[in-house]
Amino acid sequence: MIIRKKLITDISAEHIRNVTETLKENHIAYDLRTKTNRSYGGRIADTQLGIHYGQSSNNDGNYMISIVYVRPRDYERARGLIT
Repeated sequence: MIIRKKLITDISAEHIRNVTETLKENHIAYDLRTKTNRSYGGRIADTQLGIHYGQSSNNDGNYMISIVYVRPRDYERARGLIT
């Protein structure tokens, strides 16, 4: 099992894309996880109603949260690149 350290958490898809592109350009391995603040049942109901989720905030308060993880040994370098 590879241990990762949380680099950044954001709801902005554009910001997460910029971060991951910077990491790629600098050959830093990363893991990207995305979560929603909406329950599974709520997402199923929304899908049946034709509501789709993007990476940004919606008017009803539902949003996707993206988390980027890097190796602990790469953390300081990655942090310096994205700040």
